[in-house]
Amino acid sequence: MTTIGANFPSVRQAVIASAASRRVVVATPKLPPPSPSVISRIVGARKTTASGALEGAFQTGQDIKNILAEARKRGLSDSEVSQLEQILRDPVGQKGRITLAKDLLNEFRPGTSAIRTFLQLESLGKTYPNRITLDFITAASLGVVYGRLTRSQAMEAADSLVGMFDATFNRFKALWNPLFFQTDQWNLLVLLARDNQKLTSPDMTVQNTGMSVIEKEFTHQ
Repeated sequence: MTTIGANFPSVRQAVIASAASRRVVVATPKLPPPSPSVISRIVGARKTTASGALEGAFQTGQDIKNILAEARKRGLSDSEVSQLEQILRDPVGQKGRITLAKDLLNEFRPGTSAIRTFLQLESLGKTYPNRITLDFITAASLGVVYGRLTRSQAMEAADSLVGMFDATFNRFKALWNPLFFQTDQWNLLVLLARDNQKLTSPDMTVQNTGMSVIEKEFTHQ
């Protein structure tokens, strides 16, 4: 008599063999290696990117060197030149600041008021980065170099921003943010400088009154 137990190994082997015969093996297609032209393009692109980065770094260094030389030529002190170099070597906003410094030291715009205004505002901006922003520094400094603001007016406008309550500052931003033309920015900064005492008053009512006057005058210019 044949028992199930005796046949179990042979039955199991038959099942495994049958399953193996039905198994479908999917072969992974072999992709051809990149052609030499593709490889050369990839390597060439990497070399071009690296070369461009090196050239850009060299040009940035040369620009800074020229700016500092011009600053010394104009009579800035060693400490002022050192501060200027530190600002220009900061990678954050570097390109914009280098462009601005070139404009402020343009050979057709003699003097040091604009570049010194820039240095003062940059220093103030480190303490009040949310109030004295790069766009404000740029507008105020260019206003000085183009004769639309005096250095004193630029600093009074900055002082107004620093001394405002948040609510007053938000009203200023509502006027400032949509501005596209520098002429409009300069006009607004002149008003901030003029009403500096009201805009820095510890009395919120006085600040509100001062900003209301500015809003009315500025929007009707």
